[in-house]
Amino acid sequence: MGEIYNVQSGNSPIIPTRYAHHASQLIHGITKKMVLAIIFLCPLFFLAIIDALRLVGFRNIIGDQNLDNIIVIFSGCLLVIVIFLFRSLLSSRKVLDRWADLFERNSIIAGINISMNNLTKEEALMAVAETIEEIGEPLRRFFLDNRDLNKFIDVPRGGTNTFDVLLDKDIDGIPGDLRNVMKDYGAVVIKVESGLVDEDKVLLFSRLLSEYMYETKNLVGLPVIIGESISDTAYNLVYTSHNELIKRIVLVEKPTVQSQID
Repeated sequence: MGEIYNVQSGNSPIIPTRYAHHASQLIHGITKKMVLAIIFLCPLFFLAIIDALRLVGFRNIIGDQNLDNIIVIFSGCLLVIVIFLFRSLLSSRKVLDRWADLFERNSIIAGINISMNNLTKEEALMAVAETIEEIGEPLRRFFLDNRDLNKFIDVPRGGTNTFDVLLDKDIDGIPGDLRNVMKDYGAVVIKVESGLVDEDKVLLFSRLLSEYMYETKNLVGLPVIIGESISDTAYNLVYTSHNELIKRIVLVEKPTVQSQID
């Protein structure tokens, strides 16, 4: 599995292709193992019928001891095949889960990029409302009823931590439907970086998230870092880390208008 992530950029277009190829290989292997299982299951079923019905002619030809030995051999082979089939199914599930996670991550990145015109905290907050389906509707409804974005920007949480954008269930003044959605989805925490996002900044962000979760007991459903540029070391850290929190961080590269002109 590790080789799928071994790329220099998390936005590499070859990653979905690799996932599709790997998933196809696993499914092909499962199909072959299922054919073997059926091949061994059919004679085992036939022998079980012979033993159950006590067909004298067959029992005299094969013999009781030989019949039992054949059943044991076929059962053992079938058990081995089923074990390998189960392992293949587990591997396939992991691949498909990571594939789904990859497409969800890319959808979030694309949605935020499309929704944001400028690299600002307010734009990042509005981009979340437009991009994240689970919380988008109640959040947009709140913005229509109450245009106060400041309660989600530069929010102090968990000791000395202050997040550029934070949406969680503990924010005062949010309606009940939005609060309930945030309970299920988890907190949305966004860091807006006017410059290069490198490995050190990702590690610092993950430490702040850990402190936030420890002190508030809230889960983080979506951690995002939006920067003018993302270094290869930052991408590699997110895509190869064994730390589950770091692996969930979404890196969004959003150059400013001036940078695009340059």
